[in-house]
Amino acid sequence: MPLSDEELAVLAEFLESLPGAMSLEMVDGFFSALICSPELDMPINYFPYVWGEDYEFETTDDLKRYTSMVVRHWNTIAKTIRTETEIDPLFLEHEGRQGIGNEWAEGFLLGMGLGGEGWADLVNDDKQGGVLVPIFSLGHEHDSDPELRPDPITDEKRELMLEAISVFVPKIYQYFEPYRRFENLTSTRIP
Repeated sequence: MPLSDEELAVLAEFLESLPGAMSLEMVDGFFSALICSPELDMPINYFPYVWGEDYEFETTDDLKRYTSMVVRHWNTIAKTIRTETEIDPLFLEHEGRQGIGNEWAEGFLLGMGLGGEGWADLVNDDKQGGVLVPIFSLGHEHDSDPELRPDPITDEKRELMLEAISVFVPKIYQYFEPYRRFENLTSTRIP
């Protein structure tokens, strides 16, 4: 069951209270990339990135509550990416922070970095690799390395990029379906 708006607000506030944690928007992008990834994995393996590596829950109730919320969010994203032709990423406005979509794209890029070497195939694919352009552009918009920064992104261009991401993420998932199927077959082979 998807998180309600109230639950999303509670989770966002909790993440903001943790020194090394991702923002909720970044988690959304991070999980989207991991779900699309050519290599299968479980969300629990990425919790240290979500909470921050050194975070320890003070109570078992908090651990259960927030872990359950994060897993439900993962499952909602996974279901949408697998079954829909368009998703609704959590692009949030943050007062005094980067532009809309930047944190989502940064989370996605981090997920790509952890999601297996197969991502290089899509990056280098002349026909399909363009689906990553808006993600790379928004993810590097404020990069400290000027070589990685795109040309300035106007409001109109940003809107087009956000719309493109909504359509491109399910396409990325489909692109890697043969990779995941092959990995699943090889990992369940009887010796």
